[in-house]
Amino acid sequence: MVTLVTLASACASSEEHPLPAKLTLGGMAGVSWGARLADIRKAWQVPIHVLHSFSGSNSYAIAALCVEEQHGMLHFTSGHLDEMDFFGGTLTDRGVGIGSTRTQLRQAYGARVELRDTGSNYYEAFRVTSTGARPRKTIDFYLNTSVGRVEMVSYGLRERSTDYPAEGAAGIDC
Repeated sequence: MVTLVTLASACASSEEHPLPAKLTLGGMAGVSWGARLADIRKAWQVPIHVLHSFSGSNSYAIAALCVEEQHGMLHFTSGHLDEMDFFGGTLTDRGVGIGSTRTQLRQAYGARVELRDTGSNYYEAFRVTSTGARPRKTIDFYLNTSVGRVEMVSYGLRERSTDYPAEGAAGIDC
């Protein structure tokens, strides 16, 4: 079954929940890879609403995150957080994110930034990977080559179970 859910900040002020927050290789505001919806609800103190569900053979869910200026999508596989994609209002703990340039990424992360092949003439992807214990988590920065700025930031595992399309952002209505 595929379920679509949304995380909303209906009438919630920033004093009531920890969002918007900085994204790190360890996750964001107490939530990291593998978290369940209930864990996220508790950590972020943000209500979760089911928008629509589909029956099918795989267990996959999408949550839209719309808290103040922080906009994105959370992807779940088998009930666990697989990836977070952000399209607005998100910076890392090193101060780079949506709107950053290639130079700012390199200044913030140095040699840890690796260029990934996207197969696209319109986007370049840069990845920063955690060190130490496995599973290794990553932050990917998708830079629009025509404007020279990051338009999407993703958090997940080095080897993700699925590649989620950036076009999914069109479904977010914050």
